[in-house]
Amino acid sequence: MAKPLKAKATLSSVEDFLYELGPVRGDTITFKGIKFEVSKFERRRPGHNGPTLEINFEYPGSKTALNAFKGALFKEMFGHFNKIDLQKKKYGSYEALYILADGAYLYLEPKNTSGLAKGTVPPQIHEKGTAVVFSRALSSKKPFSTEEDLIMDTAIQKELKKIFGTKYGHRLPDWLHSFYEQQRAALIEYSGPQWEEFVYGNGSFVDFFEKHMDKLHRDLDPEVKVGRYEKWNPSDIWAVKNGKMQQIKDKLKSEIGKQTVLWELNAILITLMEDNDLVGISLKKIDAKSSGNIKLYNVDTSDKLRALKSYAHIELYDMSDISFEPDNILILKSVTTYIRIGPGGKYFIDITRSGKNLSFNSQIRGTAAQGGQAPIDLVVKMLNGNTFDKNNSAYPQDAESFEKKVSDYKEMYKVVSKYASSRSQKMNIDSWIEDVKNLYNKDSRNAIVTLMQLSFWHDALKNHAKNPEFWTDLLYYGMKVTSKGMFAPHAKIS
Repeated sequence: MAKPLKAKATLSSVEDFLYELGPVRGDTITFKGIKFEVSKFERRRPGHNGPTLEINFEYPGSKTALNAFKGALFKEMFGHFNKIDLQKKKYGSYEALYILADGAYLYLEPKNTSGLAKGTVPPQIHEKGTAVVFSRALSSKKPFSTEEDLIMDTAIQKELKKIFGTKYGHRLPDWLHSFYEQQRAALIEYSGPQWEEFVYGNGSFVDFFEKHMDKLHRDLDPEVKVGRYEKWNPSDIWAVKNGKMQQIKDKLKSEIGKQTVLWELNAILITLMEDNDLVGISLKKIDAKSSGNIKLYNVDTSDKLRALKSYAHIELYDMSDISFEPDNILILKSVTTYIRIGPGGKYFIDITRSGKNLSFNSQIRGTAAQGGQAPIDLVVKMLNGNTFDKNNSAYPQDAESFEKKVSDYKEMYKVVSKYASSRSQKMNIDSWIEDVKNLYNKDSRNAIVTLMQLSFWHDALKNHAKNPEFWTDLLYYGMKVTSKGMFAPHAKIS
């Protein structure tokens, strides 16, 4: 039997391949213990005569670890693609440069940040930075007309350096573009009203609502509490009309009782938004190559807000726009599976392990912005199945217990495998069962999550394989965007 033809290594196909190497959070991919991001430049870059892909990551600490990562990465690539030409060339801090089939370049760009904090900048730092810039731009009516203005403002830079501190100070330049674009986008909708100075942390509206979450419910019959603030409201900071902070807090206190349901509170917040008295703002990091824009979400009941240019319509898709990728749990490659939605997989949902359970994470392809997690209780409710349980304790905890329920999981496997995106990779069911048993002995948590995944996919595909609303709701629940009154009205800058 002839071997299947390998794929051609082009700019787009390699980019897609890199996103499949491991779990994805936002735009960060984890492979062999190293977190990296992919930057695509379709136009020429200095020192190159064609488009490029950059693999950006923190230097792992030793040349041995770096070479191990590089070796594993390109072993995977050489096994998947037809041809990748190696060219030795000095560019930036790394010498290895690769050319793809369409004349594009791929190279690794590790950053040596030894002694400095690695990974993403914590929200409490960059959100506080945004609050400082917003206070200057919106409250004092002295916006930054160019990014250079922000960079050259010594007072603001001094304050931002203090916020980022010595630990994250080296990451501040990465955020200046985002800070500038955030305030520029905010001014499009909110340059007119007089705003209080922006508050972050204690005394803020995030802090206020967090203290009242125990009184908020999604349903009263049966009683379903909201839980954490983030499960209801994606707003990171709040704009408050000048002089009205305490008045609005007092009004909200009087309206929020022990049996308040979300639609009641959301209706109040929409009225406050209409009058520009109080606006929750969700912040997403803006890629260096992109401009910021502002959109209003979850305001469908307001004629006034729907009439604004910034009102965001929920995108509608049919099943031709939706693809399923449960393959990883069928071949036991990993415990992460995917749902892709929109042209070219513009949006995707990764379902993966979170601690001992599952998380459903909405992502936007090719942006610096992260979507968020769908509240698991909402997922269970709309799934309306009979096999998936959100608690890992409901699943076999060891190989022996799994053996007793093998027939159940065989049936689930048969249903799910029909929708595998790479049918040629599907394993024999009996082989899969043996491998699951072995996985229990190696990593019982991954074995349990694999069965949780299979249960979810079984119920979802059996009940909703031809229902696009189910899959788009799953996406939008993660993004806290819906027309169904489940999440807070807010302005999103991304």
